[in-house]
Amino acid sequence: MRLALGGPRRYCGVVFRSSPAVAVRRDGESDRGTSIAESISRMPRDGDRSLGSTASDNPLRGEPAARSIWGHVLVSLCACLLTISIVGSIVFLAWRVYDRRQLSFRVKTFVASLQDRTPEELVARAENLKAHPKVARFVLPELSKSIAHAGSEQQQWAAIEVSRAFLTDKKVEKTLFALRNYPRERVAAAAVRALSELQPRAHAAELMGQCLVDARTGAAVDEACSALYRLGEVGRAEMEKRLSALPVGRRIWLVGYADAMGGPNRRSWLKMLASSGEPRVRAAAEKALSRPVTKQASVRGVRMELPVVSRS
Repeated sequence: MRLALGGPRRYCGVVFRSSPAVAVRRDGESDRGTSIAESISRMPRDGDRSLGSTASDNPLRGEPAARSIWGHVLVSLCACLLTISIVGSIVFLAWRVYDRRQLSFRVKTFVASLQDRTPEELVARAENLKAHPKVARFVLPELSKSIAHAGSEQQQWAAIEVSRAFLTDKKVEKTLFALRNYPRERVAAAAVRALSELQPRAHAAELMGQCLVDARTGAAVDEACSALYRLGEVGRAEMEKRLSALPVGRRIWLVGYADAMGGPNRRSWLKMLASSGEPRVRAAAEKALSRPVTKQASVRGVRMELPVVSRS
């Protein structure tokens, strides 16, 4: 018996090493290991069976050049599309930047031109902006900036007049409220007047009460008192809370203002002032209450004070 060893083998205490072989061959037997290896080498591989064992069975084997050309075409096409998309994005972003700058320039020009408009033109501009909310969205930030930081008093006043159409915007309200103690009388009074138009009326009355305390100019205080009088009962209630903090001269002024304005709020305001602990204020309010009630009339645009004559 002959041995074909594929590695170290131990027989009877002796280690045999030989070249790689896998078959054990006995006398009288065929070399099955060799025949099996040869059979395996002659068997077609899986890839060959799937594509065909000859060029005639696999048509793709005969066209390597065509496959290479189509691959280059597809890669070039993808590169072109990618380049076009990148260049298009850059162009679009550049256009957006340019458009935003042009829009910012137009908005600043519009706001700067307000100081040259008449009150009627300012009202028309405000109504036009309110009718176009998308445009107003870009104008309001610049308008608030002009209200707070414009160097010209006329520019600030004009911006405040236009902002009265956008009092529902919290940023506009905050900007106007910050001007209650502004040193320029006309600007502070215009801001307080605009705040008095806020809704609900109770919120407006509360802001007017704070303006009475914080205002630094007489015009702003006058406007706050007038606004509280116009607001009716909620205004009178707010004034009653702040009345003791007002100087005596301001309370006497209020007596004369309520008596001159008349209307349904006159008597309630004079009674409130008559209950003041200051003798001069109380005397002025009682004197006004003792006078006959007057009503306002308008004849050809001229406002007149007419006494109410009792028929009894």
